[in-house]
Amino acid sequence: MHTQESGKGMKKLRNNKIRKLLAFMVALALMVSCMPSAYTISASEAFGDGTEDIFTDGEFTSEPAAEESTPDVSSADQEKTEQAQQSTLTYENDSVKVTAEALEDGALPQNTALKADSVNENSSVSYDTVSQKLSAAATDKGSSLRGFFAYDVYFADGDGNRVEPNGRVRVTFEYKTPAAPELTDAASTSVTVEKLHYNSSTGDTDVNTLQANEDLKVLNVNEGKQIQTLQVETGNAAVFAVMWDSSETADVEAEAVSGNEDEVPIASEELTDGMDISDEPEQDAAETPAAENPEVTPDAEPSEEPAVEPTEAPAENPDAEPTEAPAENPDVVEEPAEDIESPDEVPAADENGETSLIEVLGDDTNLRVSPSIEAEVLATVNAGTQLTLLDTVTAEDGATWYKVSWEGTEAYIRSDMAQVVDSSDEAEEPEDVQEEEIQPEITRYDYKSDEVNVKVTLTDPADLPDNAELSVTPVELSQEAEDQITEEAIKEKKAIEKIHSYDIKFLVDGEEVQPGASVKVSVSLNDEKKIKDADVYHVDENDNVENMDGSVAKNGDVEFETTHFSTYVIVQKGNNTIHVTVKYCDKDGNEIYAADSNKELSVGDRLKLKELDNWNVTRVVVNPTNSGNSSKEYTSEDTDVETSIELAESATVTAYYEATTGTKTGDPIFFDYTIKVKTPNGGNDSINNPSNYSKDGNKLTAGGYRDPSNANGYKSDNYRKYTYMWADDKGQYPNSWIGFWDSSNKNKPVTGLLSGVNKADVNFNYADPGFFTQTDLSVKDKSGNTVYLRKVYTNYVLNFDRTGDTYKLSNVQVKDADGNKTQVANAGAGFFPLDSVGYQKNSNVEDINNNEADSSDSKAHNYFFGLRYDIDFKLGDYIGDLKYKFTGDDDLWVVLDGKTVVIDLGGIHDAADGEVDLWKYLLNTDQKKEDLTDEQKDANHTLTVLYMERGAGASNCNMEFTLPHATISQVTTDPLGTLELQKVNSNKDQGLNGARFTLYSDRDCNEVMEIAESTTVDNVDGKVIFRSKLREGTYYLKETQAPDGYVRSTETWTVEVAKKSDTEVSVTLKDSSGNSVENNQIVNQTQEELINSSMEYNKTATVKDWNQRTYNINITAASTSTSSTVIERDSVADIMMVFDMSGSMNQEGEKSDQGKFDEVKDRLDITKVYYYNTKKITPPVSNKEEYSYYSNPMIYIDGEWKYYNGSAWKTPSNSDVSISRRKYSYGNVFTWNSRITALKEAAIAFIKDTASKSSKSKIGITTFDGYVSADYGWMGKEYETRGNVIQPITTVGNALSEMIKAVGKITADGGTSPQKGLDKASSQLESVKDDGLSKYIILFTDGAPSYESDTEATETSISTLKDKATIFTVALSSRDDLEVPGSEKNNIEWMKGLATDEQHAFNVSDASGLGSIFKTIQDTITHNIAITNATITDVIDSRFVIINDNNNKVITNAELANGKTITLNNGGVVSLNENGYQVVTWNKQTIPNRAEGKQWSNTITVRAKDEYIGGNNVPTNVAPDSKITTGYGNAILPQPKVNVKSDLVVNNKETTIFYGDTVPTEEAILKALFDKTKPQGYVTQLDGTKKLVTYTMGADGQQIKPEDFTLTWYEYEDEAYTKVIKEDMAKVVPEPDSKQYYLKVTYNKLNNNLAKVTSADDCTKNTDGKISGNYDGNADGSGILTAHNSEEDTTIEYGVYTIHIITGKIQITKNVTEATKDSKDNRTFTFNVIGKDKTGKAILEQDISVEVKGKKTKGTVTLNNLKRGTYTVTEQDSEGYYIKKFDILSETDCENSKTEDTKSATFILGNEKDQKNVDVIKKPKYTYTSGGVKGSVSYTNELVTNLDLKKVDSENSNTKLTGAKFNLEVLEVKEDDNNTSIWKPVSDAYNPFEVNDTVELNNLKDGLYKLTEVTAPNGYSLLSSSIYFKVELGKIELVDEKGNSLTSPSKMWILDKDNKVLTISNAKLYSLPNSGGPGTYGFTISGVAILATALLLFINNKRREEEAKRS
Repeated sequence: MHTQESGKGMKKLRNNKIRKLLAFMVALALMVSCMPSAYTISASEAFGDGTEDIFTDGEFTSEPAAEESTPDVSSADQEKTEQAQQSTLTYENDSVKVTAEALEDGALPQNTALKADSVNENSSVSYDTVSQKLSAAATDKGSSLRGFFAYDVYFADGDGNRVEPNGRVRVTFEYKTPAAPELTDAASTSVTVEKLHYNSSTGDTDVNTLQANEDLKVLNVNEGKQIQTLQVETGNAAVFAVMWDSSETADVEAEAVSGNEDEVPIASEELTDGMDISDEPEQDAAETPAAENPEVTPDAEPSEEPAVEPTEAPAENPDAEPTEAPAENPDVVEEPAEDIESPDEVPAADENGETSLIEVLGDDTNLRVSPSIEAEVLATVNAGTQLTLLDTVTAEDGATWYKVSWEGTEAYIRSDMAQVVDSSDEAEEPEDVQEEEIQPEITRYDYKSDEVNVKVTLTDPADLPDNAELSVTPVELSQEAEDQITEEAIKEKKAIEKIHSYDIKFLVDGEEVQPGASVKVSVSLNDEKKIKDADVYHVDENDNVENMDGSVAKNGDVEFETTHFSTYVIVQKGNNTIHVTVKYCDKDGNEIYAADSNKELSVGDRLKLKELDNWNVTRVVVNPTNSGNSSKEYTSEDTDVETSIELAESATVTAYYEATTGTKTGDPIFFDYTIKVKTPNGGNDSINNPSNYSKDGNKLTAGGYRDPSNANGYKSDNYRKYTYMWADDKGQYPNSWIGFWDSSNKNKPVTGLLSGVNKADVNFNYADPGFFTQTDLSVKDKSGNTVYLRKVYTNYVLNFDRTGDTYKLSNVQVKDADGNKTQVANAGAGFFPLDSVGYQKNSNVEDINNNEADSSDSKAHNYFFGLRYDIDFKLGDYIGDLKYKFTGDDDLWVVLDGKTVVIDLGGIHDAADGEVDLWKYLLNTDQKKEDLTDEQKDANHTLTVLYMERGAGASNCNMEFTLPHATISQVTTDPLGTLELQKVNSNKDQGLNGARFTLYSDRDCNEVMEIAESTTVDNVDGKVIFRSKLREGTYYLKETQAPDGYVRSTETWTVEVAKKSDTEVSVTLKDSSGNSVENNQIVNQTQEELINSSMEYNKTATVKDWNQRTYNINITAASTSTSSTVIERDSVADIMMVFDMSGSMNQEGEKSDQGKFDEVKDRLDITKVYYYNTKKITPPVSNKEEYSYYSNPMIYIDGEWKYYNGSAWKTPSNSDVSISRRKYSYGNVFTWNSRITALKEAAIAFIKDTASKSSKSKIGITTFDGYVSADYGWMGKEYETRGNVIQPITTVGNALSEMIKAVGKITADGGTSPQKGLDKASSQLESVKDDGLSKYIILFTDGAPSYESDTEATETSISTLKDKATIFTVALSSRDDLEVPGSEKNNIEWMKGLATDEQHAFNVSDASGLGSIFKTIQDTITHNIAITNATITDVIDSRFVIINDNNNKVITNAELANGKTITLNNGGVVSLNENGYQVVTWNKQTIPNRAEGKQWSNTITVRAKDEYIGGNNVPTNVAPDSKITTGYGNAILPQPKVNVKSDLVVNNKETTIFYGDTVPTEEAILKALFDKTKPQGYVTQLDGTKKLVTYTMGADGQQIKPEDFTLTWYEYEDEAYTKVIKEDMAKVVPEPDSKQYYLKVTYNKLNNNLAKVTSADDCTKNTDGKISGNYDGNADGSGILTAHNSEEDTTIEYGVYTIHIITGKIQITKNVTEATKDSKDNRTFTFNVIGKDKTGKAILEQDISVEVKGKKTKGTVTLNNLKRGTYTVTEQDSEGYYIKKFDILSETDCENSKTEDTKSATFILGNEKDQKNVDVIKKPKYTYTSGGVKGSVSYTNELVTNLDLKKVDSENSNTKLTGAKFNLEVLEVKEDDNNTSIWKPVSDAYNPFEVNDTVELNNLKDGLYKLTEVTAPNGYSLLSSSIYFKVELGKIELVDEKGNSLTSPSKMWILDKDNKVLTISNAKLYSLPNSGGPGTYGFTISGVAILATALLLFINNKRREEEAKRS
């Protein structure tokens, strides 16, 4: 039986089913229509090859694959594509550089960028697919995937479209730091390279392992299996993956990569700039689209269960269905793949109204004027550019574009070319923050110009006046500021690319104002490409430069913060290389050598200029190429300015050279001609004899004739028969002075006489008598004497004055057999060089008569001679002048390379001029000097100069030429030698190019013959070949330039050329000691080798106190320097020579007359002391005959002989001696082999040698002798001894002549008092005590002191001087029994005692031996040299500080700030360098020579800084800054390593959470246990106390790195510790009470590049065997340090993390209004309790029973141990009861609420009671006080009942009636004074309600009810009255309207006996007739049709809307 209510319910059920069926059909139709777009992905988006691509699995596209096509290419684009082909493309970020190189022409698509996108969760390529494919590949190999790096490599055009390569390309990955996933066992892990590419034929992705030497070209991994380099070849775009895999058993803890990123970090090397790929948990199933709307799942079936209806249905139309689905309906909206953000979902502004930004992903990305790739490009931007997002639009082709703001206009960029970024750097506010933080107001000032845009941002507008204006003005920097910026660039080793300097300031009414706080400045340069690296400097008014620590934003803007404004400098920085062009110019700017173009240097390299022969650099101007810096000028007096110039930017460097001056000598050949000689038998002969001509024809003669026009009237210089008068075809008379035949032009030359030169042969166009034939031609004169018609002289020397490369003839000299030279002629007029040897006036030789002498000097001359010399030269890089000039007479020819006569001045003429520019002959047509080929540069050229005087008149000769590398030589038939040698390194196993040697003809190395450079010859490096042909003799060789990186030797070598036969000579190279140089190999040392050979040095470090971390640093140094190791000898020593000038020094001497000076001068030995014109011995003042001496000592000085006449130095003269009246001559020269002479010669040699080897050393000379102290006339004289300063101590190179003269003129007399000379010497040394040089005294005496007092005084002086100087003693004594007054020793032994030691004491028995002794002393001083003026600098490693030995306290950097210094007890000065390192420096130190048994030594103590964590193998100083600086260079101090004690602590931590919460693992919590950024440990202080410090410096001295600490978590379960992962901890929901974890912290970087530290390592030896790490000094050397507990015993190596868990509870109290009468009649009520966590996930869903015992009215139940969450308590319906009231009780202490309509109580356990959404757990510390744990609710129930109504026919009760309607009302009594009662509808549902057969009236409460029929069934009469019934205690009774029992019940309604069914009868009225019409069927059919049509239209509209959305 169905009641009316059940029928209504069934109708709703049917309607719901229909609706669901229709919804299912619509969803199914939509899903089918959307399947192509949902599951078909175009691979062109990933690879551009038109195939499907599985890598975007799950991604939805809005357009069919068939519509994916390449856009049309415009003709302009095509033309652009056809331009120059790209061969290389590069992609680079902070971790890796990727390069694509075309292997075929045109392989790289044009106008594209290389892309190499890392595959990760956010990439377009599906991370999961790649992971699964690689995992499967590993499985196929029988191994497990341990990790991979995958890169999507493709090419993209400016709009982001993928473009395939046009051929094979090579792709190279270069990792800047080796990278790999975390590998538990690298040794067992293999590395392969896989290529993933979509296979269109199979529809799947192929994975191919690349094979070595095929597509895999390079795969470099290190021992840790970290990849360094990868190179592959491919013909298409693809995904390349580097895969790490190993066997299953290799690492039981390793997990496969598929999705488990906690264990294996995938793609840890990101190729995207700055992208941070963080681990994200998998999306909860409930959050997926399917979960949100299960009806859209294709597999879902329509539910058969009735839907849960709301408690109150809408009154208007509870059955109505919506006509249109809402827009949010997930059934009809495509969802994007969960890992890709849909551009459509990107708002232009967030909910707070803040503007969104997009960031451009790639360089050269196009911004277009409309959303189409065909649209005009508005601008091109680079990666990192951020733009304001205005909107997201869909183009006509379906592509999504971002509409952005670009410089005030709108622009469009494709969404896949950019990403949306947060517009604010501020983190999101925590959820529990109650009020939003007020953001400061921001004010921005903008300045824009064509050059620069500047933005200044203020966080507080009050920081500047409102009317402030931003002013930006370009300014020029001062040189001082530029220099400081350059220094900074050099320190950073980064090139300066460009400098921009601006005066940035704010102006108010024209006055400058400063901001009140720090402001942010952003600078963008409009004419520059995107800046990638830059520095910002502030320049104050004093030109001090401050680095502002600026940065470069991704868009290239330079940003910095400042509080003040003035000049700011933006320095664009590049890499560490620069390019320099160096020009070499003379002082006027004319280039003389070709420029070095585009030299590549490293930043900070010192500029190496060419050392040009004959030129010195005077200044260098550096003009930066691009930076905008002003030019800078450097000056130097030296040719080497590389020590002055360090460059930090590309530049053009112009070096200005000044020509040096000097002399150049050359060996010419002179030819002497005799033209008239009488021969026997009355004959005569001449050079012009026809028999001397080699051919017939017109003849050239020596000597000329006067008048060629008058044969009878001529006057000839020749015999008539040898006079040849003729003219050539030009009318020229070659043998006649031109004045006779062309008086109008007396200096007109005759041309065409010379043909050319072939080696020694000179060829004329006419017959000649052998003018330049190199053999003598002799005849006998009539007296039988030999007379030479042609005499050849080769012993002449041409001397040229040199200025730069220009040589001008100055004079001619002739050499005698001993090599002595005599000048015979000067250049210019009167040039007769053969006068002294050629013309001998006698009766048989008739060349010239006296009356025909030269009018210039009225002397007869040798008029007829010839001269030849050859000049060899090579151009090399020379591009200066090439000239030869001549002025003179007669014939002069200059021939280039033997073939071309370039100057032709033949004939007998007056002085004529000739000049030639040789470039005319050496360059090709239209060739420039700068364009010389290598062949032209290396070609050897020869200029042959031929000169003849044959006119018997005035002779003039001026010669000048400008040539590079010129060598003047003879071309002779004599045997000549060639010097060849090789320049080699110290091991003699490598030849060295670039060394330059100079060959000299004289011992003093003044006369340069040739300069040659070492180069490669026949594949042999270092070959030096001199072109000069060396005739027999001695030559000298010096190295004048060392090869790059090597040090020039100062040695002088001797070249001896000896004649072996008439055709052969030997050439021997000897060193300065006279030994032959083995294999002619000359060795060069490097700077380091030189230093090591000149000094022994060391630095050691030893532990002083391990616990206090202190160390003693000791530096030692000892000189091993010798003269051969000196580069350019600086000051070596201060030397005082103390000479005994007592009278005995005049003994043992004999005088010997050598002859008159003019006769013997050429034979005198220039190293000896002579006596000039001395008549007799000179008596001494002491009148002791034996002390007599000879006067007028004569020495060779300044190139000439001079003697001292007692008052002045004079030059010997031919008027010094009177011979007879009016006749004078030179005086005689004597030798005097006395002691004093020997001493003078030895001393002079000593002085000269010292000057040669060390010109900056100082020498002083004192003597001790006797003098007359008093003259008493006839009573006699008193004599005393004295000390004399005859030469104050002076730099020898500045006073060489004065010193030699001072020695030369000293005389001896009196007694011996050495102390007098020593005291004077002491005073002299005192005057130079601070020059830092070693001090030496040479004490010479030939006897014992005169008196005992002299002995004592001498010993006293010596004892004082030994502390100041090294003492040499020289004793001249022929006796070994000479007693010393006051001493038991003889003179020799006594002198030994005065010396520093026996090695410094010498004695000689004969004065002739003094020279060798002084030579030995000189060699000892200048060979075993102490190093002076040394600076010892020790830059302490940043991990240490110096302890002040004055107070035993650490020196802090604060004490050294602002240039302050602290001086230690040992003299070291402590300061700070520019990097903040402490530096100790000792200046002006003398490092003793090792030969003296001494060394320099000092010790300092350092301590490891408190902030340094400690470590092993720690250097104590910084290299190469720690050094000993000397004249030899810098000796880099060793870096002794030590081990430094380390300590590390880990803390304990307690937190409280609510049950259901996960374990807190926030950084703040974990940092409380251990902060990896601020690790701590205990360090023992100098006073012995321990201090807890925070480490900021890691073991390597750098900023401590969090990643260097390993944090391992454990939990203790089942009596064992088990390792857990922090990420897993965060997922753990601990059970109630408490949970503990244990944190172990290790630091594994202690060893500083050592795999393991052992006792054998130096660092351990230096630290007494202690090793840093675990176990305090006794570590195992693994480099691992484990933290100990800070609160417990230090042996506990973990921190304890305790989590306390609190739980919630809910109490339900049930009350009923009446008690049962039976105690066993218990009543049970059911409550539904639903608990959900904050995500909505169910945590409790349970029916709870509450029992009310019999006879009781109350029952209670409590739910304990509840998790955090929202709990809803709802009572289930209990038959016969209704809820009368319910209340949340006061004992509730959590947030709560109740819902009246559902009678539900809600408790939020974990939240505070009185505040909404406030957690009782206080974060971030996770503390708990009270509340939030209990909810309590009370329900009170009352009995109710149900009543079924039946409607029947009154005549037939089996006939059920329908259609009747009733109102049901209840009597409600108002609570007023009258207790008024009214009838009130029970509910809307019953007012009215329809009864169709049966209906149930539910939940009727106690009361009086009235049931009134308002509509009778069709055909039946309406009831005449209402029906009243009463409900009381669940029972129903029919009553009257007042509630009284009926006395006579009605027959029309009857209540059954169970009081459950009320049957109501109606009586029939009458029957309707049958009309016979169609009824309602037609209407029904029409309605259905209309509904079906509407449904189809609805579905179609929906489909169209969906298609519109997809498009």
